[in-house]
Amino acid sequence: MNWIKEIGQHKVQGWSQYGEEGYLRFILRNIGIKSKFLVDIGANNGTYLSNTKQFRNEGWKAILIDGQAFPGVHQHYVSAENVNEILKRYQCPQEFDLLSIDVDGQDYWILRELLREFRPRLIISEYNSEFADSRAVEYDPDFIFKATDHYGYTFEAGLKLADEFGYRVIFQNSNLNMYYLQKDEMEDPEMEINVPHPQHDWWRLNNNGQSDKQGKWVMI
Repeated sequence: MNWIKEIGQHKVQGWSQYGEEGYLRFILRNIGIKSKFLVDIGANNGTYLSNTKQFRNEGWKAILIDGQAFPGVHQHYVSAENVNEILKRYQCPQEFDLLSIDVDGQDYWILRELLREFRPRLIISEYNSEFADSRAVEYDPDFIFKATDHYGYTFEAGLKLADEFGYRVIFQNSNLNMYYLQKDEMEDPEMEINVPHPQHDWWRLNNNGQSDKQGKWVMI
């Protein structure tokens, strides 16, 4: 599994924001592609800053979901209560190759519920690098992102989520996305993996250095 240490060398600046499709392609090359099926929750229009556009160009089957209306994208405001119902409605297989999730808020709770019924082999999920502890925004199905540091979940919370459902976090890019891999895909599921994840002020820098004091959190 030495290839895990090399993921960061495979950035490809295509459709994605920071070369994510290159990292994903490299991981999939090493674990093998099985279903050529992906799910993209928070897909926007399917093109803009897309982690999955390149794979779909190559013939992958996909379920694209977003809260806004776009051609070819299923319009749903996804919550922990409805995520699995939505995937079943569009005949998502229980196990599939790739899940991309970026909903600017309730990502932790939606992902946690999804993993109760579905088994993506590889997951890319946005996380919140503004805090160094283990937290997620308090669950609110009507949550609206307000361009502050109150959103999503932290790296440490993601590590615990991965462990709960049989995954390892193998990489992060740009202090923005975590990459989860099923332990079943690893020769040594308990191998030591060091993923640096420095705290980074994405939104406080745009808010005069201030944290959103009104935001409610759950410590994980």
